[in-house]
Amino acid sequence: MDKRIFVEQEGMEKLRKAFGVSRQTIWKALTYQTRSAIANKIRHTAMTQCGGVRKSADSLECETTHEELERTMTQRWGERVKLVVYKESGDVELWIDGKMERREENMTLPAFVELQTEAEMKAQGL
Repeated sequence: MDKRIFVEQEGMEKLRKAFGVSRQTIWKALTYQTRSAIANKIRHTAMTQCGGVRKSADSLECETTHEELERTMTQRWGERVKLVVYKESGDVELWIDGKMERREENMTLPAFVELQTEAEMKAQGL
């Protein structure tokens, strides 16, 4: 199972400074490419002190498109579930069967990852 911990940029910098390591070391720890005592500490700190969100790559296929003129990113799980991200504002909409089910304003990355997981779970249930 492929896993990853998502952390906001500020959290990444906090981890880098706290552990005195490079960005690459943080990245490898958060993507489970390294398995060492320091990597375990980085992952633990990311989850407990930096708002980290763990996500598995064993997930339903998601298609991502970027609409440059509209300044949006759309992620689709099949034909029935999609997320629309407004790049300039950070607002996100969850659409199911052509109906907007939820709108969040100025989402953080960890909150967005949680919403992606919710969207995927809804798609799996349809």
